[in-house]
Order: sequence, then structure tokens, then C-alpha cells
Amino acid sequence: MTALVAFQQVLAQLPALPQVPSGIDGVTAVQLARIQARSNDYSPFSPTIGAAVFWVFVAAICITPHVIRFLNQRELQKTIRQAMLNGQTMDPVVLDKLLASQNIGPKGPEGLLIGGAVVLAGGIGLTIMSYFITLQAGRPIYAVAGAGIMVALVGVALLLTGRWAMRRKAGQSGTDASE
Repeated sequence: MTALVAFQQVLAQLPALPQVPSGIDGVTAVQLARIQARSNDYSPFSPTIGAAVFWVFVAAICITPHVIRFLNQRELQKTIRQAMLNGQTMDPVVLDKLLASQNIGPKGPEGLLIGGAVVLAGGIGLTIMSYFITLQAGRPIYAVAGAGIMVALVGVALLLTGRWAMRRKAGQSGTDASE
């Protein structure tokens, strides 16, 4: 009998297990405690991996069009070289059309304006996404909001540069317009 009494005294001294909140059916208090303990685990590499994936994605978006353009130009040059080696003469009009077909997207101020609008929209989208991540995480995620603001500012800079280039192309400079 004394062992049973001692065991009951030890059990009385242990802290009570947390109660299962209402709305979570079928989950025991021990399972809930394990889930909460896991959710509090923090890995210092998580933000680093997330940032690395984000910047690799941005780099891929920036580099891929240049690689594609380079490969297309190389293929066109091979075709023209092969035609010349076979003794075929190239009409200058056809050659100009072939070389002009390699231009991807608008060049000059129009390209800056289009790129600025796209980048600005992406930055605004990232900032809005950070709000929804904050709602889900329960705490502010300033890094995502900061990245969104940074991207939006790059878009604003592209828009301003495109507008300045349009004025300059039209024969007006920014200093002449203010006089």
C-alpha cells in the first residue's frame, strides 16, 4: 500500500497536462503539446534558404531572356554562314528582315516604361502578399514587405527613366521643360 500512496503523491506533484481546446476533436493533450512544441522550433537556415530561393528565381527571370537571345543569334549566324559557304547570295532585304526578327520586345523608352510597369506591379504584389503571410503567421513578416517595396521602387525608377528618355527622344530635356 505504501508504494501506491507514494505513486499518488508523485502524480499529484506533476503539472497538469494542457486541456484540449474546444474545436479540436480527437486530439489528445499530449498530441497537442507535441504539435505546439514542433511549431516553436526555429531553424536559423529557414530565412536563408527562402532568401536564396527568391534571389535565384529573380536571377533566372533576368538571365533567361539574354541566354535565349544569345542562342537565337548564334543559330541565325550559323544559318547565314552555312548559306554563304554553300555559295548562296543573300538579298540585303532578306538579311535585314532576318536580323530584325531577332529583336525581342520594344527597345528604348517604351521598353523601360513597360518593364517599369511590370516590375512595379510585382513589387506591389509582393507587399500585398506579405500582408497575407502576416495574417497566416500571426506576426509581421517585414522581410517580404521590404522585398516588395524594394522591387516597387525599382519599378518606379524604371518608369521615371522611361519618361525621361521619352522626353529626351522628343527633343525636350528635363531642364528645358522646367524653364
